Amino acid sequence: MFGKIVTFFTGMSALISCATSNVTEIKTVCQRDDIGNYILKWETFPPMEGSVRLYVSDVPDYFDQTSPVGIVDIRDEVSTYITIDNITRKYFLLSFNNQYENIVGSRVVTTDNIQNFRDLGGYTNADDRTLKWGHIFRSGEPDRMSVIDRIRLDNLAINTMIDLRTPDEYLEPEDIYSHVRIIHIPVNTGSDDAEVMERIRQGRMKKGDTVLYMQDLYLHFIDKNSEQFAQTLDLFLDKNNYPILFYDTLGKDRTGFLAALLLAALGVPEETIMKDYLYSNDYINFAALAPYARKLDYDGQETVTALLSANEKFLGVALKRIKKEYGSLDKYLEQKLNFTTKKREKLKEIMLY
Repeated sequence: MFGKIVTFFTGMSALISCATSNVTEIKTVCQRDDIGNYILKWETFPPMEGSVRLYVSDVPDYFDQTSPVGIVDIRDEVSTYITIDNITRKYFLLSFNNQYENIVGSRVVTTDNIQNFRDLGGYTNADDRTLKWGHIFRSGEPDRMSVIDRIRLDNLAINTMIDLRTPDEYLEPEDIYSHVRIIHIPVNTGSDDAEVMERIRQGRMKKGDTVLYMQDLYLHFIDKNSEQFAQTLDLFLDKNNYPILFYDTLGKDRTGFLAALLLAALGVPEETIMKDYLYSNDYINFAALAPYARKLDYDGQETVTALLSANEKFLGVALKRIKKEYGSLDKYLEQKLNFTTKKREKLKEIMLY
């Protein structure tokens, strides 16, 4: 069952109990259907009998456990929370036989006009500790957010927004979301978008050229933007900055690289880091980007789509370079970005259940 769910993964965590000789592992996922209902699914290892109590909250850190919204047979392995509320984000606490508790949320954040909006919570690190839901969000640019999107951000209680775009890419802060602290840390990709589009129009850049082009862009993050990423990582060490939303144009490249660094600092396995990066392909609305390619021929449209997609080879080449030059992501964080072991422990204290 879960082999298929991985494609649409929205949250997974595991609980280990050492109270008995048997190890109990519980995996949960939360998805939203086409009309906004929450679908909660779980598996227990070994199979468990009994009941799971479901509690719902608008915030991830507090659940009123006096009144569950549902009590379900564990063997059902699924329950639906029906709602017509597409403005307030919901989090769920699942209590298995009043013994094991698991907090889960939907990976995707529903919006009208913001691309690729996701919660970075729910991932499990190498120590079987889980990232808190509702504390770190990643997305594409919020410049064209709708009135309802503004209300949604209010409900998320976003306290700090980190804009990784260069000045020529964004509107003035007051035009975006004036009552939230916006910190601009421009990460220059070394790319001229207008020049790239012209090359595509002239047929001088094909789909097959995009891998090398994008790999150079990701290597540029390492070679030219270490100071910017180091500055950004330090912002996550201040509890007063949370919840934090960081973003670039599509929430894919600069945002994807920063998310990889954060997850690595929290001890999340590289396989999970890559999966989180590739989820952009599920949450970018390519149809909304059609005007960028409308006047191009078929080959040109294919090239633009490849540039706007997440590809394992893009982030992969950066990770390979880091390992070659520094030995590991941990050493890169410490030696190049000055994100020391002490800083990583502080981040874990803030962000891990």
